[in-house]
Amino acid sequence: MNNGFSVPKYSLLLCLLVQGMALWPHGKWIVNRMQDGSDQPLGLVAIISLGGLLMTQVQAWQTPKIPYLSLALILQIMACAAWLIWPPLLTSLLAVLAISMTLAAFLPKNAPILPIFALAILSLPLLSSLQFYAGFPLRVITAQSSAWILQLWGNHVERIGTNLQINGQLVMVDAPCSGVQLAWMVYFFAAMLAFYRQLADKKFIRYWPLLGLVVLMANIIRNTCLVILETRPQGLSDSLHQGIGLVVLVLACALVAYFLKPEPWSSVSPKPIVLASPAWLIPLVIVCFLCSAVVSWSKTQVSVPQNTQHIEWPRQWQGRALQPLALSPVENRFAANFAGHIGRFSDGQRQIVLRHVQRPTRMLHPASDCYKGLGYRIAHEQLEYDPQQQVWRCFHASKQGQTLRVCERIVDNQGKVFTDTSSWYWQAELGQSQGSWWAITTAEVLDMVAAR
Repeated sequence: MNNGFSVPKYSLLLCLLVQGMALWPHGKWIVNRMQDGSDQPLGLVAIISLGGLLMTQVQAWQTPKIPYLSLALILQIMACAAWLIWPPLLTSLLAVLAISMTLAAFLPKNAPILPIFALAILSLPLLSSLQFYAGFPLRVITAQSSAWILQLWGNHVERIGTNLQINGQLVMVDAPCSGVQLAWMVYFFAAMLAFYRQLADKKFIRYWPLLGLVVLMANIIRNTCLVILETRPQGLSDSLHQGIGLVVLVLACALVAYFLKPEPWSSVSPKPIVLASPAWLIPLVIVCFLCSAVVSWSKTQVSVPQNTQHIEWPRQWQGRALQPLALSPVENRFAANFAGHIGRFSDGQRQIVLRHVQRPTRMLHPASDCYKGLGYRIAHEQLEYDPQQQVWRCFHASKQGQTLRVCERIVDNQGKVFTDTSSWYWQAELGQSQGSWWAITTAEVLDMVAAR
């Protein structure tokens, strides 16, 4: 006999439906971000996995818990209100937390809750932003740790930014070497395992810092092995590169599985005290969800002040005259909110995009993100020197049988060069690089490069 209101199983679906209406702008942004090619589509894996886990609990859905639904409503109101002023990623984080809290309200009393929250957070398009903000410091830690290990083996190793010079050979510690993607996979595996084993939330959260340490150590080992192999005369093949990454991932997950063992007494752990839900709770929550939807859907577009500062574009590039080209509609929309100016030119052989940046901004992202968004396949990323001994970050972008060679660099007012946007951002924010800055991207057909 339940003292509270016996909730039909469709009550959760109704709550989620109304909640989804209120959080529609957030969901639309998440879908668009997943489709623009700038981020890895791993969030879809987390969403599908979360749905699969919840389906296993369909028969166990219970009367909702009042504190959880109350928190869900508060988080939803915050998400709707913050949509007016906060960056979309932060407001979407509040949105998925609100939905997770609603799900948690209907789960059985002893069901683990934190894995649901973890999977919901991992469903967001996080990787690109994490690479931009955290990629540089993580790569510095990884590169320096690898340098110390290699020095113990008698190698002459020097860290130059996020790169390593080992025995006179420069090796790039690139964005994938930050460990961000490895961290996503390890925490995803941990969340799935914790829910499958019905691990107590207290134990799961207690091991979060340890999981981070596992990721860091695994990434250092992976990077060290790759650096050693890359300095060989035959270099490092893509298959071997991927194989080492897969082996390290498996070993890291095996270590996580060892740590997240179910406790023998977990099955008889004390049950939490849960307040019964009155009959009017669900209708009230739905009405409140609908009210918060009004806030979300009434968002007005805030006009961004246009940058009126005049910029003098160069007339020549490396001795060749520059011909101005019109920006595409996509570039024009991007330029409207850009913290600077964007110009596109041709020197007869290459297309050259110049971005004059006045302050550190997330909108100055790697050129590879743009080409991924346009459907290009990216390969052969490396550092190169031009005939003037200027260093560039270069890669090949392939689409529909055509391959472009794309190179980019960022230069500040003192002539300091950056080949990595994350490094540039942090040094600009910390005052170690003075603006304004020029971001230069060149693109030419690979056949034309070979012909010269």
